Amino acid sequence: MSDVAKYLPLSQRGAQDESAVTSDWSSPVALVLGALADLLVAAGEDRLDSPALRPGFSIRMTVQEVLWRLDTTRTERLAQTARHALRLRRGPSGAVEAIIGAQPALSLGELVSRLRELSAGASGSSVGEEDAGADAGVSARTAKRHRRPLADLSAVVIGGYDVASSLGLPLVVDAVASGAVALARSLDAPVEVRAVLKDRRMVASDADWSVGQGRELAGSAQAIVLFLAGRGDIPQTPPRQA
Repeated sequence: MSDVAKYLPLSQRGAQDESAVTSDWSSPVALVLGALADLLVAAGEDRLDSPALRPGFSIRMTVQEVLWRLDTTRTERLAQTARHALRLRRGPSGAVEAIIGAQPALSLGELVSRLRELSAGASGSSVGEEDAGADAGVSARTAKRHRRPLADLSAVVIGGYDVASSLGLPLVVDAVASGAVALARSLDAPVEVRAVLKDRRMVASDADWSVGQGRELAGSAQAIVLFLAGRGDIPQTPPRQA
């Protein structure tokens, strides 16, 4: 993972020069949020209630979960999830589904506006009335740059890949960003996923990174990240021989 490891925290890296370490992923978060907004516009309102990759989730719910994760702190999310899990006697995943399902369904315009506003906040760009155009509801203000941790990048990339795969449309994610998410997920994945990574090295065919060890299997960055997130199958294609 030649270009990814240098951006990760010390606990996830080997001994090397620490000058490039970052805990602020706001720029890639901004780019993926903007790309996700464009993806929804291309898909249209009629497809928002199509099933997403996770059982019980629609595309609309998947995007609203991304917004929920970016609009709340980790402590707030844990508290909300715990309350719903106890009340409904469901696990964390079921509790999150209930939380998102109880939210008012946002329209295409509302989703796109909120994604663009968060993108502007992450990048620190200015959003004016003339820039908002058809995206009614985008705040006509200079956005204050908001630092984003790797967990936020993971939420945006995984949700974006889920939506893209469900719609059959492309979502471009920078290789460093997708690789960082893949590495983070490989370290925090369920036992069954980590078991696969003990015997398989998954090589991103469209990015310069890999995760795992053992026999090599190739797949797109999207396919690998979705597998690591529990939303896709194991990539099965051996890498091409040079």
